Amino acid sequence: MLIAVTAIDAAKGFAPTYTAWEISGAGVAVAAGTAALLGNYRPVFLGFQRGGKIVATGGGVLFGLAPKAAGIAVGLWILVALITRYSSLASLTVAALMPPLVVLTGRPWPVFAFTLVLAVSIFVLHRANIRRLLNRTEPRLSFRRDAPSSRAGPSSGRAA
Repeated sequence: MLIAVTAIDAAKGFAPTYTAWEISGAGVAVAAGTAALLGNYRPVFLGFQRGGKIVATGGGVLFGLAPKAAGIAVGLWILVALITRYSSLASLTVAALMPPLVVLTGRPWPVFAFTLVLAVSIFVLHRANIRRLLNRTEPRLSFRRDAPSSRAGPSSGRAA
């Protein structure tokens, strides 16, 4: 279930961003990606109250803006998650590395500026996760099949 929600969130970010890039270029694509992120963070259907922590949607946006950098980031996320078993730490690591990855893959400055703002936003939205990581109370990922399936992911922002 969590994988399906993640894929849907990523698609919500990718579709408008990629379409805007193809039609109008980087500036409009960044605006479309920003709109997708705001819609994920404060959905109209929930009365602008509570949404996601923008990691999966941000990943989709990044695939639309900087596919090579986003591909590298997915590999890094998987590596950090497998080594540490912390989803939140993997998300924070990738958020911090996205701006340099965007520069190294030659994307235009609006994409770099966007990734800086996105990284800061992800860190702000993960304040509670950072506190739990520092206190060693952050829940770890479980890769067992018999793990409870109703539990939300550690960086989902939903009650476990």
